[in-house]
Parts: sequence; C-alpha cells; structure tokens
Amino acid sequence: MGDDLGFEFDAKNFVAIPCPKIDRRTLPDPLAYLEREGLHIIKRDGNWAHIRCPFSNSGDEKKPSLLVHVRSGGFKCVTCQKTHRDIVGLHRHLHPNVGFFAAVAAVGGRFHE
Repeated sequence: MGDDLGFEFDAKNFVAIPCPKIDRRTLPDPLAYLEREGLHIIKRDGNWAHIRCPFSNSGDEKKPSLLVHVRSGGFKCVTCQKTHRDIVGLHRHLHPNVGFFAAVAAVGGRFHE
C-alpha cells in the first residue's frame, strides 16, 4: 500500500518502490469529497464531521461512528477502527481495488514534480 512518504509497496517482489510525494494542495476539500461519494454528514463538531461508517454494519448504523477531519480528510471509525490520515486513504478504503496512484488521480490529486 502506498503513501505520501515516497514509497509504493510491490507485493509481488516484496520491495518498496520509490514514488513521488503527493502535492497536498491539490487534494479535494474533504466535505465536498464526502458528498460526492454519497457519505452524508450527520453532525459537525468543530473540525470533525460525523458520518455513518460505510465499513461498519454495511453503513446501516443508528449512530454515526466515522469521524472525518474537515481539513485533512483524515478519518477514524470508533466502531471498526479503520483509520487513515488523508482523503486518499479514505478513497482506497471505499474502493479497495484501486491502487495508490489511481486513488490520487481519482480524487484529483497530483504529485510534486
């Protein structure tokens, strides 16, 4: 699994491959991304948006358990414990067959030259 620290993991050959870093300024607004993905904000508490976790109970929760930081897109579910630090990670959790580079492109992000 890749990240913005400069490596993509090649599972076939069991090596880390150097890759460019994400230009975080190109990542989308997390609230707009949530709406685009059909994840509706139930409650807003300061810098955190509360939504029903699509990973817990197939998204059929009575009480929203997924907290998404409205600036970074980092998230944590208090029910299933899924977590990541940015919107690219959330996209990869929502679309598990999408690789790192494709996820960055799908959310509209770019890499530093």
